[in-house]
Amino acid sequence: MPRLPIARWFHIEAYLAYAPDMPTELEIWLDGTSMLRLTLDEAPSDLFWGLGNEAGGLSPSESTLYIDDVTISPSRLGP
Repeated sequence: MPRLPIARWFHIEAYLAYAPDMPTELEIWLDGTSMLRLTLDEAPSDLFWGLGNEAGGLSPSESTLYIDDVTISPSRLGP
């Protein structure tokens, strides 16, 4: 999986198709390039979405995360 850029703004976009009793699809783009795409045959029973900063083994351990222009939409807004 590609590493996230450090010390510059970048764009992450995610698409999630979820419905009970249907396959669940997830795709994530980094700066317009697909970096993860997966399909689960069964929908998870506990699905949640969040924005934040969580990682183990960071060196140095202190980090700052800036989030700007968050949008939730029923369709992909990017290219």
